[in-house]
Amino acid sequence: MPRGGLWLLILGLGACASSSKRNAALNEVAVQAEGWAAFDPKDELGSRRRALAEAQKKAVEQRFGVSVSARTRVDNALTSAQRIMADVRGTVSRYEVLDERREDGLLKIRIKAFMREFSSKEAQAPLPPPVPPPGNHKIAVQIKAEGPQASDWERRAAAALRQTLMDEGFSVVETDAQADFTAQAQARASPVADPRLGSWHAYRARVTLSVIESAGGAVCCEETKEASAVDIDAASASSQAVADASLSAGSSIARELSAWLWTR
Repeated sequence: MPRGGLWLLILGLGACASSSKRNAALNEVAVQAEGWAAFDPKDELGSRRRALAEAQKKAVEQRFGVSVSARTRVDNALTSAQRIMADVRGTVSRYEVLDERREDGLLKIRIKAFMREFSSKEAQAPLPPPVPPPGNHKIAVQIKAEGPQASDWERRAAAALRQTLMDEGFSVVETDAQADFTAQAQARASPVADPRLGSWHAYRARVTLSVIESAGGAVCCEETKEASAVDIDAASASSQAVADASLSAGSSIARELSAWLWTR
């Protein structure tokens, strides 16, 4: 090949590479969001991780208009894996921290998140099947609910979590003394105002679930899920929303914990 032709080929390849990089950048959408987390002076890294996860979650919610799940695995208080998902429609590809401050016992972090929307092929890809956990690990379930129906929400959330964990291959026990891990959950629900519902009632619930190793007290994984329910009875709607969010959180946390156990 003549030298001039070779240089044209090299320049052409360089232009294609630059074009690909520009196209990848153009496919990203930047959104600013702020995440808050309770600041624990004994676990500054964990506090920062939770605030960053919340900021990324809010960024995806702003971009795609859906509720998302922030899944984080922790090993020795350091983040070892994190996934931010929005109904498999998009993901945070990278982010920049714009501001970080402490206010009223909270760590607040503002980020600029660069998000990439999944292609139709990626969005339709099936999720991998669950991997059964190794061994016979025992989990105790603790629920704390806030609201006018706290006792009923705690009962519904506990039943949903226990059933889901057993379905995923874990043994559920009654007390922490018997357990290898403790699943601690906080649940709350609030009404959703919508004049189109007429005499029906809608509630949205959020369940935040953490799994703690009994031996060392380390947080193995965390999960936050939301769910909605509609019923002619307000109490039934709120309880069903809590139960659905608990089922979703339990299923996700069981898979995450199983994956964590296989790496040990």
